[in-house]
Amino acid sequence: MTPSSGPSLQAGPSRKCPDDQASHCPKLRPIVPVSCARSNHYGAHHHLGPCRQHLTDPDARTKLVIAALTIAAFAIGLDTFVIIGTLDVISRDLAISTGAAGSIISIYALCYAVFAPLNAWMFKAVSGHNVQILSVSLFIIGNLICAIAPNFHTLAAGRVIAAYGAATFTPTATALAARISQCGFVYT
Repeated sequence: MTPSSGPSLQAGPSRKCPDDQASHCPKLRPIVPVSCARSNHYGAHHHLGPCRQHLTDPDARTKLVIAALTIAAFAIGLDTFVIIGTLDVISRDLAISTGAAGSIISIYALCYAVFAPLNAWMFKAVSGHNVQILSVSLFIIGNLICAIAPNFHTLAAGRVIAAYGAATFTPTATALAARISQCGFVYT
């Protein structure tokens, strides 16, 4: 092996950018090959060349990003269906029928189905990091509105906002996770 002269955009066969084009992964931090050093963790090298383990294993930041995306996707998925078990309570609190309370599930699902493709088109020129922050913020705001809703219309508006945030988050998170797994990079 030859010594590494700096950051590499291709960190091994399993971590190449699609089509072997570094330009396909803009705004991404490359994985820096690290030489193995058994006895000294401060940079002393017993042999030259990148260690295969460091080239193929995701770093801590990549694992943290994937874990955060997974937890957020789970929360959004849970929010979609957890309301089913609370329809009786919602109908009593808002003095509406259980059927009317159940319509908020349909409102959420319909808005999600409409907003997901529209958001992918609308936010295609915006950085994934900013879209993730916006989507999670909208999702939280929508659910806070639902939590304090004094009537059905406010509850429905909160579910529309939450669905908009969820419909923005899911495709962006999926694309980000795919990019990380293909390129081995994370947004900076």
